[in-house]
Amino acid sequence: MFSLEIEFLNGVSYASKVHEPASIEWPPHPDRLFAAFVSSWGESGKSETEADALRWLERQDPPDVLFPNFGIRDTYQSFVPTTNVKKQKSLVDVTNIIVRKDRYFPAITLSPDNATVYMVWKYSDPENKTFKALADIAGRVARLGHTASLVRIAANKNNHSAEFRYVANKDGYVFLRCPYNGRFDEMRHGFESSINSALQSAQIARRQTGPSPPVWHPNTAPTYTYIEESRDIPQGVIGIDWITLVCRSIREESVPTVIPNVKLFPVIAKAMRDTIIKYAPQPVHSILSGHSADKQPLQEPHLAFIPLANVGWRHSDGRLLGFALALPRKSRYGSNERKQLHYAISKFLQEGGYLVMGQVGKIKLKKQTDDLKSLLPNRYVEKSRTWTSVTPVVLDRYPKATVGKRPEDIIARSCTNVGLPEPTSIKISRYSSVTGSPPAHNVSQSDKDGWSIPKNRRIRFVCHTRIAFDTEIAGPIILGSGRYYGMGLHMRGRGHADDQFI
Repeated sequence: MFSLEIEFLNGVSYASKVHEPASIEWPPHPDRLFAAFVSSWGESGKSETEADALRWLERQDPPDVLFPNFGIRDTYQSFVPTTNVKKQKSLVDVTNIIVRKDRYFPAITLSPDNATVYMVWKYSDPENKTFKALADIAGRVARLGHTASLVRIAANKNNHSAEFRYVANKDGYVFLRCPYNGRFDEMRHGFESSINSALQSAQIARRQTGPSPPVWHPNTAPTYTYIEESRDIPQGVIGIDWITLVCRSIREESVPTVIPNVKLFPVIAKAMRDTIIKYAPQPVHSILSGHSADKQPLQEPHLAFIPLANVGWRHSDGRLLGFALALPRKSRYGSNERKQLHYAISKFLQEGGYLVMGQVGKIKLKKQTDDLKSLLPNRYVEKSRTWTSVTPVVLDRYPKATVGKRPEDIIARSCTNVGLPEPTSIKISRYSSVTGSPPAHNVSQSDKDGWSIPKNRRIRFVCHTRIAFDTEIAGPIILGSGRYYGMGLHMRGRGHADDQFI
């Protein structure tokens, strides 16, 4: 066993999420700690013994992360002066205009008596030489995250306990960045190439006013899924090991141009389902087709298509950037339906990845190769008490004014039908508080300004929702009649405009 204890000396941790500067990263991700260790190694002589110890550490399985109870500070936008000062001449005198950049400083607070985080590698046992090298590196690390996050780090071979314990689990709902084999050399080579580039331009940089020499930032490490040990978190029936495809518009004379929009997604999902059935080995598994052997709709969870749109950000416009293919949680690795799905996707992409939707148009799909924030699953999967709809919920029956048949009652039953507890609060509206999400209303497929709801569901009642539970729920949460085609998708949190819900 090997463990590291990280004590926050000021009782405060300042650290932003990699792709969300206004959101706090807590608990500290193992890759953040590893980067601090690499920095300590580079600043202290670059010992080969310590380098070998870091290579040993990056090869280990993801550690357990233990942390105490905490509080979250409110985060506000600040404007911080930069080092680039521009001079402007006026008719009277010369004034300095200080350029200010918007910054966020999210933070969590810890009790002075309990401000220690532990990372425990339960099945790792380093040799004495490796342990001593890692202990020396840890003793030199003075901060983790922002410079105000002063820490004391110590290495030992003990197990620890804390209020919360995250353990790696493929069905987890928490995403933590972890180092991987080759991470140390990637960081070292990237830093050295950045330094060489900066030295070559040092003479020019000293003679002119301008931006600072380039600073290398390591690539984002892959995330591992974690689950909170000894705590039963309610979860949706759809899994989180998604296959993400990215949309690209294609312009051809014979086929109309498609500008992907989240309102068009049900049509795209239907076309993608038919494509999977076409390319998958026969007979197609019922979990992929959504139909049983007698051609009837499958009554158990099956393959779902989840839209990943430019929504929820300050300037979101609702463009569909891609979508995810998600199997039920009960579908295990190595199962027949998984093999069929991966085979069908691979064959489809090898033949060009062109998805044709009749007279609607044509788009090109490719595997996800970037880390756009809107394509990441975190905000649809991580636990929360409150969830807000991104795509409207299509009720499975038309509501009435009587108790038990109201829209709120039908939505509550939809939650329990997918294994979730009954909500404590349900608010409905035509409009979503998620920026960029179009309003909810029934329209035909030919109406370019509305949702492309399948014909057999256009007479249904459609609405946006905000749902609150008395306990934290792990997503994804997809409700309603069209949930397997992207309708009724919810995002964690309350959205922005509270005054438009009734």
